Amino acid sequence: MYNDLSHFLYSQMILASLDGLDGKHFDVFNVFHWMVLVIGIAAAAALVWLFIVHNKYRSLVILLAAQSRAAAQMVRTPVPKLLQYGRSSPPTSNDVQMKTVREYLADIFPTEVLLMVILLALNDLSLCVQACQEVQE
Repeated sequence: MYNDLSHFLYSQMILASLDGLDGKHFDVFNVFHWMVLVIGIAAAAALVWLFIVHNKYRSLVILLAAQSRAAAQMVRTPVPKLLQYGRSSPPTSNDVQMKTVREYLADIFPTEVLLMVILLALNDLSLCVQACQEVQE
C-alpha cells in the first residue's frame, strides 16, 4: 500500500491534522494549514507571473521578427532616370534567400517547446556530470 515509511508517515500526519475538522475548517494554530495557504498563494502568483512573462516574451519575439523586415524595407533606392524594358535575368545564387537553422526550428517547433527541450537537456547534462563526479570519487 505504501512504497516506504515516508509515505506512511506523511499520510498519518495529514490524517492527524485533519482529524475532527473534516478538512473544511481553517485552524489558525495549525502550521500545516498555514503552509497550504502560503503555497496556494505562491502558486496563484506564479501562474499570474507566468501569464505576464509569456505575453511579454511573445511580444518581444514578434518585435524582433518585425524589426528585421522593417529594417530591410527602409532601404531606399534612387528613382531611376531612364526606364528600360526588357527581359529580366534569372535570380543568381546571391539573390536566393537561404533559411537559417533558427528559422527551420521556428517553423517546426513553437518557442516554448524549444525552451523546454533545452532546459531538459541542461538538466540531463548536469545529472550526467554529477554521476561522473560520484564515479570518480
